[in-house]
Amino acid sequence: LAGRVEVPPGVEVGKGSMLLPLGFSPGLCVLLLRAVRPQRVRLLASPRSQSLISTVRAAVSDLDLDLTWCIVQEGTSDLGGVVTELAGWLAEGPAPAYVDVTGGTKEMTLVTAAAGRCVSARMLYVRHQDDERHNRPRFGTERIVECGWFYDPKPSISRL
Repeated sequence: LAGRVEVPPGVEVGKGSMLLPLGFSPGLCVLLLRAVRPQRVRLLASPRSQSLISTVRAAVSDLDLDLTWCIVQEGTSDLGGVVTELAGWLAEGPAPAYVDVTGGTKEMTLVTAAAGRCVSARMLYVRHQDDERHNRPRFGTERIVECGWFYDPKPSISRL
């Protein structure tokens, strides 16, 4: 991935806790961790992506991160229990709380967003331009955006 990526206004670089789903693009996780540098990180991996945890850990080993992980089973029937556990982890701090919904399985995205909503976390997402010829992201165009409507108690479709 490209070099330095700017963070959205108000993101406190070097502070806080982050839930970060790990899909099959560990580079996106590394990009977010290097840009935001939260104090505490919990990676969410699926059984199929857990082998990439070591890749992410090695790529950010020079950062002072308290990095842990959990495995979210695909097809689990206890998503509520996972949300409760993750929301509790975020609530323990340090603040502010961040969640990312860029990668991962549907289950990972769902529990990450729900846990973040429980504690009023700031939701982040990595956007990029598409390389339509190769049906993949165009590297070097990544930018981190914040889904500000996520906390609005009365969301409006016109603001999405």
